[in-house]
Amino acid sequence: MARQAAEKEANHKKMLADTEEELIRQATSANPMVIILTLTLTNDFDTESSAVVPERLTGYSEKSTGCTFSDKNHVARVRKGSPAATEGGFLAGDTVLAVDGTPLKGERVAVALNREKKIEYQVRVARSTDTKGGAFGTIASGEHAGWLLMVQARDGSAQALQWPRKKWITLDAKGQIHFYENKRDPRPSRTESLKGCLCKTPVMKLRGQELDQPPVIKDYIKDLKFPFTLTWENQEVDHDIVFAATTSAERAGWTKVMQKVTKAFAEAAPTGGWLTKQGGRARDGFSALFSRNKKRWFVLTQPDEGFDPTFRYYDGPPQKSNAPRGTVVLNADAKLAIDTESSLPNAFKITSKGTNDPRELTTTLAADTRVDMDRWIKALRKAIADSGGKVEQLSKLRDEARRLQKASSHVTNLKQLANLERDELMGLTLKVLHEICEYLDIVFDRSTDKNKKKLVDLIIAQKATFSATVDATLALRTNYSRHEMSGQI
Repeated sequence: MARQAAEKEANHKKMLADTEEELIRQATSANPMVIILTLTLTNDFDTESSAVVPERLTGYSEKSTGCTFSDKNHVARVRKGSPAATEGGFLAGDTVLAVDGTPLKGERVAVALNREKKIEYQVRVARSTDTKGGAFGTIASGEHAGWLLMVQARDGSAQALQWPRKKWITLDAKGQIHFYENKRDPRPSRTESLKGCLCKTPVMKLRGQELDQPPVIKDYIKDLKFPFTLTWENQEVDHDIVFAATTSAERAGWTKVMQKVTKAFAEAAPTGGWLTKQGGRARDGFSALFSRNKKRWFVLTQPDEGFDPTFRYYDGPPQKSNAPRGTVVLNADAKLAIDTESSLPNAFKITSKGTNDPRELTTTLAADTRVDMDRWIKALRKAIADSGGKVEQLSKLRDEARRLQKASSHVTNLKQLANLERDELMGLTLKVLHEICEYLDIVFDRSTDKNKKKLVDLIIAQKATFSATVDATLALRTNYSRHEMSGQI
């Protein structure tokens, strides 16, 4: 049995080595159907604790990189939002040829990667130039390829030394648009991704009134063309591309398929934006009292096929490979609620415990507007629910928040009543005095303690005890404030 297994492994290794040689031969042929790329496979940050600053993991694993390899050294799967997708640019179907400059020669890629525990690896892959299939499904040939006029523009005008040129344009199923000088050219002169892109058709009229158009649009219309524009809002491409089709139907075909692709990108993209993080979540005692609220940029990535979501925060919108300042653990046990006790408006809180956390931590966050808070709550609710957790609908979360606010108002009233002088307390009803005693944690019996004077004496004595405790607390706070505060996570 051992001999047969060894022979089978040797044959498998030879088959992989032969495949590698064939792919390299195809990439160097006169009409290549394969291209060779060097990509960076990076490990993710440790997200199993909310209490520490995340650090990059080392060594290869599917979970830490987001990339799964098949037994034939193909990229079998790339997880959405993972380093392999966002930083590495790996695509399902890529075939690995080498790791850190060393050819595999039939060795399994996972073995080669784990030979050395590193944060990142340089991986050489072979990628087919065939664009059929992919993340966005097959796009009909009549809609994704054809001749168009195009020009680069900024602020509605063609850039200097730029004028409309006729190009053969193809849109592949991976959401990339390719520009060719001639239809039969083997390689495009330019390629752009539609990730982060908006496809717009000019609005010609509003309420029956003709609208003024930017110069580049006017020029196309003057030549009886049908323009549409690609704009990258986050400057992935630092200019607009303005196309023009020869017919309205041709333009409609292009805009329909481009909007389908941009919608798919938008749905796959993580939720991101500014939130105010209330300080002190990982601190105890007086240290927590002096923690400051800070504005952070949060990024939420939804769970994907068995992997928990990630919810990280940064000093600002993250650039490629930026380290997060911290993370909020999201899993099936995470609890989400509107925070009625926070001094911040539009606040909500997440209580969770990571694998490496000694206890549950509650993170209070606040959005700038009620609309933004609702957007975040809906996205977080989906992330927790898709991880196997249970979260109430937004309407029920609001109902619970109103109930807690009502209870909080009652407590506030009791606190104010407890601060009344003796004569004023004597004027209160027996029911209210009982509630004040409960609020102050006074031991008494509702059924037998019905003497108002006795109850008022208990309240006065308890307030005196509280006053002494508060004085001691203030002294400790004053002493603590003389020391410089440490940085907050």
